[in-house]
Amino acid sequence: MAKIAKSRSGSRASKENRQRYDEKRAAEREAKASVIAEHMRLEEVTADSPGLPKRGSDNHDNHGNGKKGQKDGRSRNWLMVVYPDSAPAGWRDMLDELQWVESPLHDKDVDADGEIKKPHWHILLMFDGNKSVEQIKALTSRLNGTIPVVCQSARGTVRYMAHMDNPEKYQYSPSDIKAHGGVDLMRLLQPTSATRYLLIGEMREYVANNNVTEFADLFDYAATERFEDWFPLLCDSCAYIMGQYIKSVRNKLLAMMNDGR
Repeated sequence: MAKIAKSRSGSRASKENRQRYDEKRAAEREAKASVIAEHMRLEEVTADSPGLPKRGSDNHDNHGNGKKGQKDGRSRNWLMVVYPDSAPAGWRDMLDELQWVESPLHDKDVDADGEIKKPHWHILLMFDGNKSVEQIKALTSRLNGTIPVVCQSARGTVRYMAHMDNPEKYQYSPSDIKAHGGVDLMRLLQPTSATRYLLIGEMREYVANNNVTEFADLFDYAATERFEDWFPLLCDSCAYIMGQYIKSVRNKLLAMMNDGR
């Protein structure tokens, strides 16, 4: 009876863990959708001004009450889009005193009809304290970009700059994302839990398919071929599990060799 009770208890715990995992995945998908929606709104164009950023109402209630924002529409992190053909010369120097992140030039994005969108940069502005939209506009009005909106997720935004979690979109290089004013870019580029598990799965598949028997071989490959995703994971959090997996693969291969004698 004790064994049955223990088995039932373990089953309940497993179900609870699975439920927590599913809830976490759902929350990450929702956050990802929110980040995409933010940037899609920033890239909208008006029918009467083809190719120009939408400069509608200054009311940002639809954007401003996320996790980073406050009820009064103030926030520490703000988003905007800047266009090469309308940005003034030396526009980056105008943001010199700020902490901000600049995306690669998005010149290969396509709209719903498959047409190339107008080239643009995504800009994330970061502050130590909450700022109002009026304060942000006073800093950015000379850039001739879109009206700034509240950023819901700084990490999601920075990863979106290279479409790291959006394989259906053109993949820009994370190494082309530029941090200004001392922003810790590596922290912002860290993958979500769901993405981390997928990357671990990729490493497991690589080890299995290539009969990797030493951790050094995986580590060296990651350093030269997958520096932007596998390598940071191995350095920060996944070395133990991958080392154990490689050890198990090596033991299995040795056992097969011994059985074949």
